[in-house]
Amino acid sequence: MTKEEYMQRTQELRAKREANTVAWVSYQQDLLQAYYDEKNGIEEDYRRRKQQATMRYYQNMSTAKAAYNKRDRELYDQVVILQTEYQQSKEGGER
Repeated sequence: MTKEEYMQRTQELRAKREANTVAWVSYQQDLLQAYYDEKNGIEEDYRRRKQQATMRYYQNMSTAKAAYNKRDRELYDQVVILQTEYQQSKEGGER
């Protein structure tokens, strides 16, 4: 594995971890609200909120994943440009 591949893979994992964290925290907040509804005797709200929390969790995961994939592509393009410029400057200095 080259250094570039390692850096790219590290960045991908970091982006996925951030996306998972945001979606998970939101999901936990929704479940906590559902728990309080159940404790207060609002059974139908508990079931509804729990279902909504699960749906929102998966929606957040897919939205965040798409956003991070787009950001990763943009960053990868920038890395390729910088590598090309560096290689050209290195070759220019050797001549």
